[in-house]
Amino acid sequence: TMYMQTLSGKHFHPADPKVESLDIGDIAHALSNICRFAGHVHNFYSVAQHSVIVAKIVKILGGDQRAQFHGLMHDATEAYLTDLPTPVKILVPEYRELEDMLYKVVAKRFGLDDELPEIVGWADKIALATEAKQLMGDPDWGLNAKAEDSIVIVPFSPARARRTFTKEFRRLM
Repeated sequence: TMYMQTLSGKHFHPADPKVESLDIGDIAHALSNICRFAGHVHNFYSVAQHSVIVAKIVKILGGDQRAQFHGLMHDATEAYLTDLPTPVKILVPEYRELEDMLYKVVAKRFGLDDELPEIVGWADKIALATEAKQLMGDPDWGLNAKAEDSIVIVPFSPARARRTFTKEFRRLM
């Protein structure tokens, strides 16, 4: 079957993902090189940095360390499947199925729950509202969440985003 080779040299099979093919170094590296909003931002802003911000918002909302860890890892599948903007995801239901299947493998590999805690979904919406306001000039996407103004987003380079994500992973794991 077709596979992708990861940075560490592992073989990842999207149709049949295995726990042993997942590596946190690969995940941190890939997420730090994937730009949010399909690249439609003034300055490069990575999925890795977004993930760190979601973990931070989970903490602000009162989530414990385990919930924060789920927040950090909520987009880990995108390291292998890349980031599709939500309006595109809706048009490709198979992508969501692949994502759900892979998330269960990620969960098993890193000791996460099979389903994301509700607080993570809410934190992700607040992160999106914050990104919309600070990075996109406050567009109205009909978000039912308010921006978290205590968080100031200064986009990191991929290298810094990778280091920050990895440090958070070690702290929360």
